[in-house]
Amino acid sequence: MVTNRNTSSAHNASTMGKI
Repeated sequence: MVTNRNTSSAHNASTMGKI
């Protein structure tokens, strides 16, 4: 899981939806 909230803010949300 990506813990980069600085740059991967939108990407993090996309990963959360997949889980």
